[in-house]
Amino acid sequence: MNNTLEKKLKNLDYLNEVCIHSPSLLIDTKCGVARYKFNKIGYRDNKLLIEFKLLLESNNNDTTNILYNIGNKCYLTVDQFLYALKYYASA
Repeated sequence: MNNTLEKKLKNLDYLNEVCIHSPSLLIDTKCGVARYKFNKIGYRDNKLLIEFKLLLESNNNDTTNILYNIGNKCYLTVDQFLYALKYYASA
């Protein structure tokens, strides 16, 4: 295995660990704010994306609106995830 591929795989391993051990995130969508939990890492159109699933919370009025209009999944790029994690950590 070449060094570049090995390095990318190691970085992906680290990112996966951060996602698994990170708390759920509050994500502001076009339909409201809701809490999401990490689901998996994958690729779409050759771009690395992190998939989060909507946590259904009865005390959050936005959850129903988000579920109906957007669905129960949210996809973030690595940069978006790290920004959201940084925002969550400093809140």
